[in-house]
Amino acid sequence: VGVGQAFRKLGARLLPVQRLDLGNKGWTLERWTIAFWKLQIWRLTAFEKLIWLDADALVTRSLDWLFYRPGMWAQGDSWFCKPSLHLHVCSGIVLVYPSEADFHGLVSFAWKIGYTLTAGDQQLIERYFAEVKRSPVQLLSPAEASFGQCAGAAATPLLDRAGHPESGIWGTPAFVHKSGGWDNTVKNSYSSVCFTHDLARQRYYVGDKVINACHFNPLAALWRTQFCGAVADAGIRLPSAAAFCDDGCYYLGASPGAPHCEVPEDGPRSAPASFFTGPVEGTVTAFGRGSPAPRMFFSTADYRLVHGQSVRRVKSAIQYAGAALPHTGGLSILGWVRTFWKQRCQAIIAWDDGKHSVELRLMGGDLLYGENFAGWTEVRTRGKAIADGAWHTVGVTRAAGGAVHLFVDGAVAHTGKLAHPKMEPISGWPRSTLPTHCALNGEVSDLSVFRSALPDKLVAEAFM
Repeated sequence: VGVGQAFRKLGARLLPVQRLDLGNKGWTLERWTIAFWKLQIWRLTAFEKLIWLDADALVTRSLDWLFYRPGMWAQGDSWFCKPSLHLHVCSGIVLVYPSEADFHGLVSFAWKIGYTLTAGDQQLIERYFAEVKRSPVQLLSPAEASFGQCAGAAATPLLDRAGHPESGIWGTPAFVHKSGGWDNTVKNSYSSVCFTHDLARQRYYVGDKVINACHFNPLAALWRTQFCGAVADAGIRLPSAAAFCDDGCYYLGASPGAPHCEVPEDGPRSAPASFFTGPVEGTVTAFGRGSPAPRMFFSTADYRLVHGQSVRRVKSAIQYAGAALPHTGGLSILGWVRTFWKQRCQAIIAWDDGKHSVELRLMGGDLLYGENFAGWTEVRTRGKAIADGAWHTVGVTRAAGGAVHLFVDGAVAHTGKLAHPKMEPISGWPRSTLPTHCALNGEVSDLSVFRSALPDKLVAEAFM
């Protein structure tokens, strides 16, 4: 089914958008560049008012009341659910008055202040209407629009005879932006685990038991009903959607005679695949620290360091005792690193026996992977800022044929191919230094070494 045909079946109109050139930018996430394309909603001047809704959301009741409010309105950007009189705009939902003048004004303003924008399109929208138009965007209350992870924090209109809020779930926002998820959702890909059809990301391990975490979120069932109804009406045939909408796959992790519960081609995969497939417990009797399935593959690593620190000297370098070099079939190294030192050479992990070496290191703020067997050969990033004192995820996958993918902050940062792809064993354990120089001045956390080149999608999922 084509995209246009599928949306027409749902009664939706597709309108073209164009790439926007906004000059110098202060943001680094590519998805924010695409998010700026939403500015083109101001060009839909056939309409007096429009409500923009992000796709990763759920509408729980009518939003018609918003059209009757004067001025512009948007969700407040209260990601961590803390009430404040000084919230910024979140453009997940925005009441817009289309205007060609405002569209061009926004674009011109972006060219002027783009290098200062670090919070995406919503920062531009907020500043333009406050500083240029002198008509600030007003913010919706948490009961009207809120992030899913804050859904239980909104005040309820339902009060008892004494004027106290009734207990229970009586304050669900009309617009729920993202479902919420696991750990520090501002820095990972678990901010909306239940408003997606990715079953792998919903699987959560508690000890030796696995549950679907979204069974514990009442809004997840409503989102699934709407999503699966739309999939059926639109005639979409996608393996991941079929698995998600199969009750056996969703509730039990297995559906008799239905092989499509296995990880589909468009979903994450790893070895063993059982992390993403197999039975799901209806509940667990004992709760403890757990981990989502895409993170569980770290337990399959051939070596893992929990934490290490080095202070610039060769003698103080981290020793990765037990980390043998995988020299056949490829390798992957994934971990977190933090340093503020912009020295030209800082080894994160290096195998070196005096003749041959395999190294993952920092070069200023960039990441480099190199080998010295039949001569030195390397692949490195350009223009990164890893040495800024913050924690960054870094990684490399090296295929048997010499193809190298470098990862920074959960995304592929550079790819290349080694000139001499043949690897040989190197004796001794690796360290965060070379024999006489290149010692790390910083910290390493959760560094894992795998005996294969992991798929890009899985590395990105795990890092996030």
